[in-house]
Amino acid sequence: MAASHSAAPARWRALFDQAMARIAGPFGWVEPRATARVYLLGLLSGAERKNCWQLAEYAGHARSRPMQRLVRTARWNMAAVRDEVRRYVRGISAGRYGGQPPSTSGGASDVGGFRQSVAFSA
Repeated sequence: MAASHSAAPARWRALFDQAMARIAGPFGWVEPRATARVYLLGLLSGAERKNCWQLAEYAGHARSRPMQRLVRTARWNMAAVRDEVRRYVRGISAGRYGGQPPSTSGGASDVGGFRQSVAFSA
């Protein structure tokens, strides 16, 4: 892979790692925090189906139990995670983390010729 192509994935991984570090607090235990990390990576992956079984396979787990436990019974502060992700995304949009804000030119975020966007309420 050429060096110019590895910059975007490296930057994406660095931003993802920053985001995960910021939301670590609401997870009282290491296991749900680690499971949340691979769960999110699975959701963001190109996997065709994204249920607990496929996400567990993507994460290299032999069973789907850790994923199911995360979404059903693990104790973590969902509101705190949501609020921190909102703050982080707003910071990225303002260019505070990792340099430049996301590109506004056409590309992978365009679907069917229309710009896709995510709105957060305050």
